[in-house]
Amino acid sequence: MQRRRGVMPRLGLAVALAALGLWARHQAQAFDIAPTPSCGDNEYIDISSLLCVTCGSNQEPDPTQMDYTNNSLACRCVAGYIATSAACASDENDLIDGDCVELECSEYCPATDTAPLEDDSQCLACDNSTAVLNSGATDCACADNDAFDKVLLEYDQGGNVAANKTCATCAAGTRVVLSAFSTAGVAYEADPYACVSCPDPNMSWGTSSLTIDTCSCDTGYTAVGSSLFGATGCELEDHTSEFTVNEANAVTVSYKNVLKVVEGPATSTASVESLYFQDLYVKSAARCKYFAEEPEDYRACQALANLCVLQQYAEDSQVCEDFDDIRDARVATNNGRAEWGAKMPWLVYDEDAEDVRDDRGILMDIAFTGDGITSFDTLEFKVAKYTANGTWLGTEDVSTLFHYCTLPAPQTDSGGGTSSSTRWQQVGHSYEDKYRCDLKTLLYDEQVFMDLYIVDKSTDTLFPVPVRNKNYVRANGQLPNLNEDIEDEIDDVYTRRFFLYDVISGVASDPIVDEDTGAYQPTVVRFAKNIKLKIRIQEDATTKIYPPVLYIQYQDVIVSEILSETNHMLGKPVVHFAVEYSMNSNALYETFIGFVSAGAVIAAFLFGLRLSNMYNNNRRHSYEMSGMSFEFLMRVLVLAMHSFNVTFFPLMFCLCAYLFTFFKMQAEVYLMLPSESAEEGREPISTVFIIFFHLMFFFQLARIIVLVYDQCHVEVFFVDWEKPKNANHEVSAWRQILIANEWNALQTKRRTSVTATLIWLCFVLIGAGIENVATPQPSLTDTRPGVTNPLLRFASAMFWWALLSVAQWLWNTLIYDRYFTEPPGQHFVDLCTIAKISVVVFDSKFHGYYLHCNAPYDHADVTMKELSEHLANEEKGFTTNRGLADASNKPQLQDVQVFELYVTGLWRKKWERIYASSTVQRENFGMDRRRGVRGLDIFKSETMKLTDSTVKASKDLTEYLKYFIQNTFNRVELKHELKDQTIPEKILHRPPEMGNDRNKLVPDHALLGGPRFLNVVFLGNEADLLLFNMLSFAICDVWFQNTAASILFTYVLNSALEWVRRTFGQANLARKTLVDERFLI
Repeated sequence: MQRRRGVMPRLGLAVALAALGLWARHQAQAFDIAPTPSCGDNEYIDISSLLCVTCGSNQEPDPTQMDYTNNSLACRCVAGYIATSAACASDENDLIDGDCVELECSEYCPATDTAPLEDDSQCLACDNSTAVLNSGATDCACADNDAFDKVLLEYDQGGNVAANKTCATCAAGTRVVLSAFSTAGVAYEADPYACVSCPDPNMSWGTSSLTIDTCSCDTGYTAVGSSLFGATGCELEDHTSEFTVNEANAVTVSYKNVLKVVEGPATSTASVESLYFQDLYVKSAARCKYFAEEPEDYRACQALANLCVLQQYAEDSQVCEDFDDIRDARVATNNGRAEWGAKMPWLVYDEDAEDVRDDRGILMDIAFTGDGITSFDTLEFKVAKYTANGTWLGTEDVSTLFHYCTLPAPQTDSGGGTSSSTRWQQVGHSYEDKYRCDLKTLLYDEQVFMDLYIVDKSTDTLFPVPVRNKNYVRANGQLPNLNEDIEDEIDDVYTRRFFLYDVISGVASDPIVDEDTGAYQPTVVRFAKNIKLKIRIQEDATTKIYPPVLYIQYQDVIVSEILSETNHMLGKPVVHFAVEYSMNSNALYETFIGFVSAGAVIAAFLFGLRLSNMYNNNRRHSYEMSGMSFEFLMRVLVLAMHSFNVTFFPLMFCLCAYLFTFFKMQAEVYLMLPSESAEEGREPISTVFIIFFHLMFFFQLARIIVLVYDQCHVEVFFVDWEKPKNANHEVSAWRQILIANEWNALQTKRRTSVTATLIWLCFVLIGAGIENVATPQPSLTDTRPGVTNPLLRFASAMFWWALLSVAQWLWNTLIYDRYFTEPPGQHFVDLCTIAKISVVVFDSKFHGYYLHCNAPYDHADVTMKELSEHLANEEKGFTTNRGLADASNKPQLQDVQVFELYVTGLWRKKWERIYASSTVQRENFGMDRRRGVRGLDIFKSETMKLTDSTVKASKDLTEYLKYFIQNTFNRVELKHELKDQTIPEKILHRPPEMGNDRNKLVPDHALLGGPRFLNVVFLGNEADLLLFNMLSFAICDVWFQNTAASILFTYVLNSALEWVRRTFGQANLARKTLVDERFLI
């Protein structure tokens, strides 16, 4: 087909032009709106378009209509002009179209000696007597008004427009303002139509030309307050003099917990001469002391109390001393509390700390499921709120109050805020949350002070909640609320009022003004870093509670540092809020100590028994042993560690399971979890448990290291009973290779799969959300995410570990190995028997195992048909038993093939002499292989350096073992005897007495875990390996509090363990059995 030239270029040009048009269209839709509009001197803000619009002719922005950013919302006529109705006012179409001009300002009033009204609505003539047209001809002015005591009037007493503008004399103590000025903290705008007074009734206008624009206190009064915060006032000098002498000390605020490093210790200090203290101190103290039942007097006492709270109740602060003096002078009290002076707030408890904590004044009964009449399942808290100047803001529910700070968008989910959880108000539901707080969002918030109450629903009254301020400082500098020992609680000081952040005390006397808001910027900001509400259940009446206690710890931050780019993260600290339901844990501690004591006794007994067994197993007559070697001492230490674990792991699990069961499944209030904090002056019980978890993990790690080391150094030897079929043929080596591979596969085999366990654990704990059952809420069905309790977490995780592992073990042991296959140990013995290869394994110098696998037929290296016939004959009983020949007189031992072997010193010496000559050559061979050949390369014969001497030594060793097994030695020390164990010996695993110098073969009866010879491989140590896996998971869970990380850590650690055991165990097997490692697969 012929291509049409020019079509594609034209099409491309069309597409490009269309795209350009679309781009231009979108460009035209861009908006030119400032984030924070700031209009000019002759502009107002149009709130519909959010744009600044220029005022019309003869107009100016109206200062009486302003928005929050000080933009005018409308225009008005300039002086001398009047407003006229728009021409379109009567045209509905213009009104509907929105094209009507709101305001038009006409020329000056046309008539002589007339001026616009104040609202620019019409013109009115001056009376030319008291009021004449001013020099600018823009309005009337009062004649003879040098004293500014004449006010311009344009309405009569009935509120109607007068015939003329006239002037009248202002009332005494007032004046008019003809040009704007500020005095006594008040900005006076020019207004010839109003008489104004000074802000305080005890203040007067100046009379001279220099003081005419100044308000001054009358004789006998002194000015109080700061003009930077608004109107100042006047108080009697007799009332203020006692406070003004100490004002310099009173207005200095000390900050003793200044944070300099992100999340570091708050140990630096700072001080500020506070502008707020300068404003409030003297007038509040004076009005509170000389109380006149005025509303301002009530606010003054509250304000003075607030200043004391801002000083952290410091005993040596002047404001707190003054407050205490005023309170002590009051005869009457509030609500029968001596420390609650009449007409004053309650700041500090005078009672002993114990009396405050153990008050039984809350009468309501609590329950997990209350009926709302006689028992209640939710707690209700309220706060009475006050501003800095003492104004009462009322009471409100606490709700999310303690999540007082947030992060700006788009990070609000990481901060606090009103969407935070309030489930902690449900009885028994402990709660913990950590959120980031951007202190910059608080800098210009209103300062609020609070008194906390709990609602006693049985009487519908408020019960005060004491506050333990950890920053409280005594006059001597001590911090009584920071306790190290339980005895330290005796001097705790409890207070009432608190704040969550302080953004006013740090405003310096020469304040920095924020450019955007016009507010004063503090130089230091103080915030509540740690907040904790502790609710204790009465131990002798579990349906009642003691007064909740609010714990608060504050930190201070320098504002200039959080505003800087280099250290701005100081301004985003992590705030910790927690609610803890608990009860006295003394009984639990005593129970725990009792269990630990009993466990220590059991562990000591177990250790002593095992040490005795180990000593007897490693001591023989006629064999010279070295003294207390370092290796022996280390083994004794590991034995003690393992005895500790065997005893204390089930003990710790039972204690945690007890707490889990009775806490999570209780229908009525019976038990609360022990406190997780050290507030009582001692380590919390959870910390003690965590210490035990660490000990058990590292003890078990040491045990597993020794176990793997020992298993990788066992002495393994194969005894081949096969005889050559004729003199010209040697016995084949393939049967030994087969048995070696079977043993190699057996080394890391287990009855439980760690991988399967971890997969199911991941499904159960993470997928099904069961990990959240460990949250400290008394409900087994509550799986909402939250901070978990370490004891509940341990109990839950270990329960599922045990359940999944035991289920696998039972399946493999009782069902799969019995009905579908064969137990691994018996399978290996049967295979060895068919191959006519016995196995000798030594796991220590004088102890080992003998697997007697000499099949009751002549040859094993036969055809499949012959082998089948052999097995059929054996099944029909046509052959002799598989047991030892010398067991014929002991019917119970005739079929026993597996024995524990206890040898004498002489037997061991002879074994070592023969064994050493073969292993030397094999070790050299192994070293050569590691230097060169890798992998299975059977064609490189230069790596096979089995010398004639090595082969001869191996044959000698085989003959030595055959003589021993057949009991044909002449010397007693080289003979053996069969000895069955008694029941106590089986239970205690006591080695037999070796006094008659005979070697002992003790039948190794298979138990549920299999025969004991499996102790030299993983199969016989399932409990130890499982305990190690469980502790690996548990300790990682303590470290990271993350189930997925714990699962991954456990898997990696177990895989590494298996790799080490497999790699070094295989090398040891090749070295000890003379089977080249390249044949091991």
